Amino acid sequence: MPIFSLPTTLYAEHLYYYQSQTLDKCTIIATASDQSGVLSTSNDVIYFDGAGVAQNIFTPSLNARPPRAVCSRDYEYFLDGISADNYKWTLVGGSAVSNWGIAAPPSALTVGIATGGGAVVYTLSAAANAVGGNTTYTGTNLQNLSAGTIVQISGFTNAGNNGNFPVVSATGSGPTSTVTVVNSGGITESAAATLVTDNAINPTTLLNGWGAYAHVGSYEGGTNQGYNFATDSSVTAAYTNPGNVFDGSDTTFSYAVGQHTHNYWGCVWSFTNPNKFNNLTLQILSEVPTNGTDGYTSTARSAGLWYSLDGGTSWTQIYNMALRAKQWDAVSLPNGQDLTQVQVMAFLDSHDDMYQKVYTIKILGETTGNGPITLNTGRQYFTVFYSSITGNYSDLSPLSVSTGPVNGGAFPLTNIPVSPDPQVTDVIILATADGGDPSILYFVADVSNGTTIYQDGTPEAQLLLSDIYFFTDDSGNEFGVKDNGLPPNGSYIIKHLGRLWMIDGPLLYFSKSIAELTTPSGIIAGRYEEDWDPQDALDISEDSEIGKGLYSDGQTLYIGTSRQIRRVTGTDPSNFTGPNVVFNEAGILNQDVWQTVFLEGSPLGTMWLTPDYRVLLSDFNTYNDVGVEVQSTLNSINKPYDQTSWAMFLADGPYNLYVLAIPTGSATTPNTLLVFDLHSKQWYTWQLADNLLCALYYMNLSGMPRGVFVDANGIFRVFDKTKVMDRATDTIILSPTGITSTIQTSWLDLGDSNLRKVLNEIETTTTVAGTLISIMGASDSSTFATPNVVLSGAALIQNQFGDYKTFLAGYPTTDRWYKMNWTSTSTTGSSLTDVLLGYYGIEIEPSHRF
Repeated sequence: MPIFSLPTTLYAEHLYYYQSQTLDKCTIIATASDQSGVLSTSNDVIYFDGAGVAQNIFTPSLNARPPRAVCSRDYEYFLDGISADNYKWTLVGGSAVSNWGIAAPPSALTVGIATGGGAVVYTLSAAANAVGGNTTYTGTNLQNLSAGTIVQISGFTNAGNNGNFPVVSATGSGPTSTVTVVNSGGITESAAATLVTDNAINPTTLLNGWGAYAHVGSYEGGTNQGYNFATDSSVTAAYTNPGNVFDGSDTTFSYAVGQHTHNYWGCVWSFTNPNKFNNLTLQILSEVPTNGTDGYTSTARSAGLWYSLDGGTSWTQIYNMALRAKQWDAVSLPNGQDLTQVQVMAFLDSHDDMYQKVYTIKILGETTGNGPITLNTGRQYFTVFYSSITGNYSDLSPLSVSTGPVNGGAFPLTNIPVSPDPQVTDVIILATADGGDPSILYFVADVSNGTTIYQDGTPEAQLLLSDIYFFTDDSGNEFGVKDNGLPPNGSYIIKHLGRLWMIDGPLLYFSKSIAELTTPSGIIAGRYEEDWDPQDALDISEDSEIGKGLYSDGQTLYIGTSRQIRRVTGTDPSNFTGPNVVFNEAGILNQDVWQTVFLEGSPLGTMWLTPDYRVLLSDFNTYNDVGVEVQSTLNSINKPYDQTSWAMFLADGPYNLYVLAIPTGSATTPNTLLVFDLHSKQWYTWQLADNLLCALYYMNLSGMPRGVFVDANGIFRVFDKTKVMDRATDTIILSPTGITSTIQTSWLDLGDSNLRKVLNEIETTTTVAGTLISIMGASDSSTFATPNVVLSGAALIQNQFGDYKTFLAGYPTTDRWYKMNWTSTSTTGSSLTDVLLGYYGIEIEPSHRF
């Protein structure tokens, strides 16, 4: 085998063919991992550039498995069991490597008080006496206010005229307008006062920490790691900075933290506004951080939030868990709810390390102003990251808090997530329709990654005509960006029917399809290769079998385990069937021995090596054990290293070969090639100068077949039928080595099995003068087992006519059966020759019968 490319040394374990449709170029990718995480000749992933020089793609991380890959639409996708190594790579754009998939935004954006409404200031000139629990004020342009709006009135001398009140009605125009609010304490007064549309009501701290049996909480109740919501004899500590939840900032927070101690913390906030409102929402921004946040350990027990609508008599849990991303929770309050009865409790049990942050607590009401948006209930927002380089979208962010109802406003959106992933170029802002139904999400805006502020002024009618990025049909089927998750850290991957499929232990995962990414607006919201719904998985077996390989015939997907061959049929999750058993006790040794085989371009099926070292040929209706002829060689596989075995199909002209590489004897890497000729159904044994680590058969862009191998020296080589020397083109690394060809007959009775024969001479037709001949004889079972050696490695003798003879007079030729063996070793400078030209002749003397 001549050298494929120099200078290259990589102890590659897998080879892959990459083709760019955009560039109409192809190359070979080689992967190797020694689990060190350090770049070396045994830990690298490379490709060959246009000059045939190896270039690094990435270096496998610490503890990485030998990377596997699959090519799809200009990209090669890699996996090696380490999530940091889940890369994709392309020649397009100058050989770029980036993350496989895009991580979703980790947090919701912040919805601010609506401009054009939430901070509009009106001038008041007078207040009237309260009538029937309501007070009417006179001022300028008050007719713009609508019923339900929460307003803050200040500036009157009489305290009964000031406060936060809901609007009942507004009339008039210009400077002669009036507004009536729910205020039973109004007293006639003229003053230069103000009215501000303030749709947020903030709480105060009611109780921060308490003693034995003073308040309910989620205590363990005498049971280790138990959950008992009641009072308790324990002392409950206070939260730090409880006032931060109502300071107007969504970045400051009140918190409790327990480190290496079993203790409880609790805080209760309440509202003091005595008025009754409609269309209100209790909104809370909080977080139970991951371990290591702010330098704190957070590993055991839980933290949670509860609310009460009856002054603390009964409580409803919002959450109670050990980990929760920063997000808003929204609770719709009943119309007419007495706000003085609304309480919120945060509670933390550290057993032994926990941490909780509470950023903001507020009650949100309707906004009124002169902006472009009018909503009866409110809209909510999602964000997704987008790469204009690859065309892929991430999964959805957490859902934002609702805007609440608004009558003429626009929404300042802040804290828009920023992705650290270099491939992310944009952040897409999506919104629900009025009412907050998340089953359909509409396009709001596309901002550059890194932008954290956007003003949404999209009227509802315009939003409903915008592109849809997520859609749920009447049957509950979902389309678009939702569940555009990252790929799992699987072991084997294959492309099949418009999806990527991957084995991860006992599960078979599949990516989304283009159909599942396409919305009614025609938006294809992702690349199917990169978007994996974590729920899209099938159990490989009803037992505990682990998948060891995947194969696709274009219509059916087959899964190989160490015991069975199974299959999955269907085109999408609604009609997938299986994995069902096709063959029992006929599993695969590993992914690398499972190959499609062809005969003159027509597929015959597949061949593979089983864990008990049988070679099977199957069209998936039946299978045949075709390895019986070489079973003795298969039985010599060095079992501790049998996973280094690999196979390839090789076709070139009349040759259609299944090549199986196995480590025999004491070899730790494949040192023997068993070659099955699919024409003749015959096996041949090849042993080369060097062991071979892996191989790849492919057609280049010119349609020429290529067989590429990597030997145990890390050198890339090709099979070349024009060469007669192994290492044919080596001039620097290793010396060329002759190829020894062996031709052996079966046991021949030479016409009569009961007759002993004396061999006089054998004529060999050959063009190789250095051919050696060996002859063995046998007459009974013992000599078949241990043949009589007549000649061993004898040279041919050329007579005066130029014929090659072997003269046997005087040699012990007295057997009934004979076997001939010719061997020839090529030499440097020799040309392609035939060891045996069509026939050989034997002259015998029958001498004895019994």
